[in-house]
Parts: sequence; C-alpha cells; structure tokens
Amino acid sequence: MDKLMIGVTSYYICLILANTLRNSWTLETLIKASTFSKFMLVMLLITVTYLNVIYIRAESNIKKKRGNQRIQVEPNNSKKLFKTLSQYNKEKEYEKNNIVIILGKKTNNGG
Repeated sequence: MDKLMIGVTSYYICLILANTLRNSWTLETLIKASTFSKFMLVMLLITVTYLNVIYIRAESNIKKKRGNQRIQVEPNNSKKLFKTLSQYNKEKEYEKNNIVIILGKKTNNGG
C-alpha cells in the first residue's frame, strides 16, 4: 500500500510541475506552451517511474538481506572460561604448586 501511495503522489507532483512549467513558459516562438508541457510531462513521468522502480527494488533487497541475517547467541562465559582453562592445562604442563591466573582473552567478533 505504501508503494502505491508513493507512486500516485510522485505522479501527481509530475502533473503539478508540468502545469507550472506550462504557465511560466515564455518562448512561444520556439515551441508552443502546450507542446512543451506535454514533452516535459512525458519526461517527468519516465523519470519518476524509473525512480519508483529503483525504490521498490532497493526496499525488497533490504528485506531479503535482513531475512538472511541470523541471530547469533553468545555462548555462556563460564563455558568459555572452562574451555580456555582446559586448553591451557593441556598446552602447558606445570607443577602442582604453581598458581595460574588468566586475566582475559581477546576475541574478534567480526565487526
């Protein structure tokens, strides 16, 4: 419904512009005012139709792109910490008397 309203409004604006150009046309010796207004009306209608098609295609592409985006749920932080501790324990062998403190881990979220 919004697309129809935008199309009708834009065509109405074309009619207003063509009428305004016809009323302000002063070069009657070159081209008649009615001929000029018809020419401008056709040119404006072609331009507005093209812009409306571009708008509709852009809107549909945005909807498709939003639909393809997946919602990613972050895993629980305690599971991440357990994985990092277990990986650290496997990678490094240390004595039982050592104290290990892991301050943080840098992650790249892709953004």
